[in-house]
Amino acid sequence: MPLLPASGLTPGSLFACLGLFAVLTAVFAVRASRGMPGFERPLRLWAAALSCVAVAAAGYLARPWLAGPLAYLVPNLAVLSAVAVMGMSFATLQGGQPRRARWNWALVLLTMAALLGAQAWQAPYAVLAAVAATGLGLLLLHGALLFLPQLRVRPRALPDTWVLASLLVVAASFMLRAVSSGADLWTHHGPWSGHPMLVVGLVFVTNCSLAFFSMLHERQRTALQHSYQRDSLTGLYARGVFFEKAQAALQMANVGEAFAVLML
Repeated sequence: MPLLPASGLTPGSLFACLGLFAVLTAVFAVRASRGMPGFERPLRLWAAALSCVAVAAAGYLARPWLAGPLAYLVPNLAVLSAVAVMGMSFATLQGGQPRRARWNWALVLLTMAALLGAQAWQAPYAVLAAVAATGLGLLLLHGALLFLPQLRVRPRALPDTWVLASLLVVAASFMLRAVSSGADLWTHHGPWSGHPMLVVGLVFVTNCSLAFFSMLHERQRTALQHSYQRDSLTGLYARGVFFEKAQAALQMANVGEAFAVLML
């Protein structure tokens, strides 16, 4: 008999873990934004995305007490909004094209409209689940497309590659979930009842949070290095950096090679 008897994972415990992690990480992001000038917007967007994750977890836990369509529409709106804001946060942090990330909201609106239409026609649970999974899959695929230009600039960036791989894997998981929604395993009271997708979502949020803060640390280190090496007014190298680079150029030069220094 083990010292600590293990119990099976339930949807309630998974949602509780997801919501607690999201709240703690959102609080950390808000506090970090106060001491990191230049990175307030991506940090606050990330905090907002994780707040949506926490609302979604609380909404799924409160589904037995929510009436009518609210039991299904509110949690799904929170999940879709979380993915959309995550894309905006990553785009803002990369300094790329945050306007392209705003197209996420078009996918959110289309998915919610489809859910409302299916709910109005009293569609079965399999149809509602397929619509929600398809919307999430498309959002994640769009997020992966936003990462491709950044990888061309920084092809060896491990956090960026990790986020791209996570987006593609999770997008494929939700698209597979949408295709197989009619199977007995995915019914409302089926043997799986969404457990694998909860685990996928928990791992995805954790991975993306770790990658986000790793990318943030790298951007901050680059900004500090740039401010140390270059003059804030002219953008030229500082005196110490100039002599370091000049010494390196002399060491790499061939014997007898001539140099000239122009002072302005």
